[in-house]
Amino acid sequence: YYLQPRILARTEIITRTVFVAGDNAGGVKITNVEPAGKAQSLSDREFFDQLGQVNSSLPGEVRLFLERCKGIGCTPQLKKHVTLYRDDPAGGRINLGSIRRDGSVEFFCAGRDAQYGEPIGLDYMKQIVAILPNAKIKDDSPSAGNWNLRYQDRGAVPLRDILPCQDAWLAAIQAVIERFRTIEQAQEAKTSQ
Repeated sequence: YYLQPRILARTEIITRTVFVAGDNAGGVKITNVEPAGKAQSLSDREFFDQLGQVNSSLPGEVRLFLERCKGIGCTPQLKKHVTLYRDDPAGGRINLGSIRRDGSVEFFCAGRDAQYGEPIGLDYMKQIVAILPNAKIKDDSPSAGNWNLRYQDRGAVPLRDILPCQDAWLAAIQAVIERFRTIEQAQEAKTSQ
């Protein structure tokens, strides 16, 4: 017997378990039973496939980094890029980096600093600049939303250059998260008075 669902998911790849049954010498034998794998969205698979074409070690390294990001309270979201988000006290969220399919990451983080009343995004970019030689912040635009991190005169940092510094990168992300917690606690204290 071969069992297969009639309705197929269109947005996810689902690993199916296959049961092979038959009458072998008077009994039913089930073989080739494997646990179902974790479902992946098609865009997730495409993203990591393209990342693997840049460098075969990047998909595994980026997946581990993203798990570490989740562990400290950062939310990776895949759309066109994998963007590292963190909810902020102003009711929005800050973009702490966009990992691109070409094996690089972009940093545009200062756009919401006016809403915070302090340069949280700019300070974060300064921490990233401190861990990357030949990096600087391009802040010549009147709009802080256009400020970005430049690396070796490019608008994106190769993952091969920043992933070895991921502990420092995660510490910079953690500093933003801690600052937001402090702001939220101050807001709660004001509300309760």
